Amino acid sequence: MSLKNLTVKQAELEEKAIEQIVAPYMKYAEDTGKILINADLRKLGYEEQIGHYLIAKLGWKYLGNTELAKGAGNEEIEKVLGINGNTVRVNIKKLRDGGYLTTGTDKLHSPTIQLAYKFLES
Repeated sequence: MSLKNLTVKQAELEEKAIEQIVAPYMKYAEDTGKILINADLRKLGYEEQIGHYLIAKLGWKYLGNTELAKGAGNEEIEKVLGINGNTVRVNIKKLRDGGYLTTGTDKLHSPTIQLAYKFLES
């Protein structure tokens, strides 16, 4: 086997991983710029719901909308997922402490590659 057989395009891998993680729980409404959540996402724990939503946000860049691909703040997560604010904050802290997300100076949360691996392995 040559090393040439092991080459891939990073963007293609990322897009496929996002699709695999998001597909069972969400769809993209391109006309409204919203992520539509199905009932199966609600069956997951809060950390998983938040993590899946943040990964879904990344998918917008492959649909041509880099503005929507930016992370999400606490208020957005509360509103979209219907999770109370204190619960969002506690679970954001758990995810950040575990190395599964980062929070920028703009207070937007973004997933790390470790979060994608966590979901792909489960």
